[in-house]
Amino acid sequence: GPGVTDVWIDDLDVAHHVGPPPEVAAAGPATALPTGGVLGARLPGPALRDAGAPAEPRRGPTLSGSLLRIDDREIFPRIIEYRGEPLGLLRQLGFNTVALAQVPSAEMLEEAGRLGLWIICPPPFSPRPEGASQTEGPLPEIGPLFDRVLAWDLGSGLGAKHLAATTAWARQVKSSDRRCPGRPLVCRPTSQLRAYSRAVDIPILGRGVLATGLDLSDYAQWLRQRPSLMVPGGPFWTTIETQPAELLRRQWSALGQEPATAAFSPESVRLLVYTAITSGSRGLWFQSSSPLTAEDAETRLRALTLELLNLEVELMEPWAAAGSVLATVPGSEPALVATLLQTNHARLLVPIWSPPGSQCVAGQAAAHDLSFLVPGVPETNKAYWMLPGELRPFHPPRKAGGVRITVDEFDLTALVMLTQHPTVVAAMGRRAAQTGRRSAEILRELAAWQLRRDADLAGRLAVPNPAVRHAAYLAEAHKHLLACDRQMGLGNLSAASLAACRATRPLRLLEREHWEAAVRPLNSPVASPPAVTFATLPWHWRLMEQVAASRPGPSLLPAADFEDLPAVFAAGWQHFQHPHPELHTEAELAPAAAHGGKLGLRLAVSSPQKAEPAVIESPPVWITSPAVPVAAGQLLRIQGWVNIPQPIRGSVDGLLVLDSLGGEPLAYRVRHTQGWQQFVLYRVATQTGTMSVTFALAGLGEAFLDDVEIQPLGPAIPSAQ
Repeated sequence: GPGVTDVWIDDLDVAHHVGPPPEVAAAGPATALPTGGVLGARLPGPALRDAGAPAEPRRGPTLSGSLLRIDDREIFPRIIEYRGEPLGLLRQLGFNTVALAQVPSAEMLEEAGRLGLWIICPPPFSPRPEGASQTEGPLPEIGPLFDRVLAWDLGSGLGAKHLAATTAWARQVKSSDRRCPGRPLVCRPTSQLRAYSRAVDIPILGRGVLATGLDLSDYAQWLRQRPSLMVPGGPFWTTIETQPAELLRRQWSALGQEPATAAFSPESVRLLVYTAITSGSRGLWFQSSSPLTAEDAETRLRALTLELLNLEVELMEPWAAAGSVLATVPGSEPALVATLLQTNHARLLVPIWSPPGSQCVAGQAAAHDLSFLVPGVPETNKAYWMLPGELRPFHPPRKAGGVRITVDEFDLTALVMLTQHPTVVAAMGRRAAQTGRRSAEILRELAAWQLRRDADLAGRLAVPNPAVRHAAYLAEAHKHLLACDRQMGLGNLSAASLAACRATRPLRLLEREHWEAAVRPLNSPVASPPAVTFATLPWHWRLMEQVAASRPGPSLLPAADFEDLPAVFAAGWQHFQHPHPELHTEAELAPAAAHGGKLGLRLAVSSPQKAEPAVIESPPVWITSPAVPVAAGQLLRIQGWVNIPQPIRGSVDGLLVLDSLGGEPLAYRVRHTQGWQQFVLYRVATQTGTMSVTFALAGLGEAFLDDVEIQPLGPAIPSAQ
C-alpha cells in the first residue's frame, strides 16, 4: 500500500540445485575411442602412498560450475612453476600444486602423493591429427599412475592459429581420460578467449603488471572484464609474476644494474595476489623462471614472500575457492577500495590500498582511520579482524546504508570476517592460530631485510632528493623492529606481526617519496627502465646524468614525420589489423593528425553497431616502423607527439607505444590527452642489431601521432673556450 514498507529477509537457503546431467558435465567426443592400452596402468615401483601419508582422494578432481572439487571439497590451487626444486621444499613454502612443462616420472608422482601435492602437466601423449586413430590405432587410456594430476595443461601463448589443433587435442584427452572424466583441461590463450573457454575447462589469464606502466586498478578492471569474453559462468586462474621480465632485466643489465637488487618488492606481489582473488580468480599460477633453492638475496626474498602469501591465501581459501564477489565497496580515500566476498555462512571484506603507481612502488596510506560503509550485513553478524595468530573481534557501528568498518592501522591489505556462525569462527580461529608463528617470523625477516636495503640505498639517493627525511624514517623503522623482537620473545605473535608491519610503513613512505621525485619529470615510469622499481633508482639517476651530458644525433627513423604516403610505404612502415566483425579500423595520413607540417598519422577504431562492444579483447589496429640499426650499448631516445581528443573506450591500454628493446613490460600507455602531448622513452641497445617501434590502438576511439624520432645519444661536444 501507500507509504514506506520495510521488508526483512534472513537465512535464505536454496534446498536443491539442478545441474547438468553427469553425461553432459563430463562430455567427451560423441564417439568414445576404443581402448588402446592403458597409460600408467600400474606403478613400476612401490605403491603411490605409504602408511601415514595423506589419504588418497576417493574421487579425482572435478569441476562443478566454477568450483574445483576433490572428494566434494572445494580446492583453491596455489601453483608454482617447477624449476628443479625438491618437492618437499615447495610443500614447505605452502604450495599445493606444482606445474611441470613435461610429463612427470613415476617417482615424482609417487613423491607428490606422499607430500599431498598435486601436479599440472601436459597429457602423456602428443596430439594427433583428426582421423589419425584409423591409421595409428586408438589412443591409450590414462591409468592410475596419473591420479595425482590435478589438470592437463594444453599449452601457453595460444592464439587464433592454434585454436583448431588445441580443440582437437582437448577432445582426444577427454576421451582418453576415462578413469577421471571430470579432470579439467587448462591453457593460457593470448586471444580468442571465448573459443578457448569452450575448448578447455579453465583458461589461465594474466599479463605483465609489476614494474610496468599498467596501474593495478586498471589491471583489476581488465581482469574483471575477461569473464564477459568467456563462456558464461566459467572459472579462470590468474598468473602471478614473481620475477621481472627478461626484457626489463636486459635493460637493467645494460645500465650496470646488479642482479641481486632486481627483485619485486613483497608489497607489490601481495597487491597482485589480492587483486587476483578479489577479481574472482579460482586459482593462482605463480610464474618462476629460476629455482627457489638458489642462495642469492633475490631468491631468498622471493621464497619468503611466496611462503607468507601462501599462508595468507590459506586464510582466505574458503572464500577464494567457493565464494562469490558480492560487492565492491569504496573507501574513505580514493585509493582505498574493498571487495566483499561471500560464502554460505560468512562474508569476507578485503580492503586494498592501491594508488596510481603501486605496480612500481607500493607506498603507504597517508590517512588514519580509513573506513568503509559495507551494505547488506545482517544485524546478527559479528566482525573479526583476521590477524596472524588470532581472530580479533570488534564491534563496528551500524549506519544508514550498512555497517561502518574503520581501519585504525592499515597495511596495504586487511581481512575482516563477518559471520553469525560459531562453527565458522572456531574453524577460522584454528587456521589463524596454525599460521601465526610462521607468519610473524617471516614478517619480521622481511622487515629487517627491507630496513637493511633502504638504509644502503638511502645514502646513494640522498643527493638527488635531499628533502626526503631518510634518518627519521630509518630510525622509526628500527624502533618498531626492536619492538617486534620483544613481542616475539614474549610469544605475543599478533603484537609481533603488528610491530613488523609498523616497521615497514616508514620505509614505504621513504621509498614512495624517492620514487615520486624520480618519475615526476617523466611522462611515465617506463620512460626510464630503472625508474620502475625503488631498488633500481640509483641507476635511474645515473641514466639521467648520462642523458643530460649527451648530445642527440639525427633520427634513425625514416618518414616518421608522416608527410608523404609513398615515402612512408617505401621506408617500410607496416599496417596491421586484427579482424573483428563488429569493428571498423582506419590508419591514414590526415591533416587533423598534424603536429608539425601538413599531415600526421591517424589511427581509429569505431563500431558500426548501435551498441558498441564494451570490451575489446585485442588491439584492432597497429602500425610498426621499419627496423633501424643500433649498436650494443648505444643509448637511444624515442620521442614523438600524441593527441587523443576523447578517452579510448573498451580497453584499459588505450594507445600503446612499444619498442622492441623494452617490449610490453616497458610499453607506454595513454588513454586521453589535453591537446598534443610529447612522449620520451630512453632505452639501451643490449646487442648490435635492429630495433623498431609499434603504435597499437587497443580500444574504440582515435589517436593522432606525429614527428616520431629514434635518436642516438652520444657524448656532448665540449664548447670552445
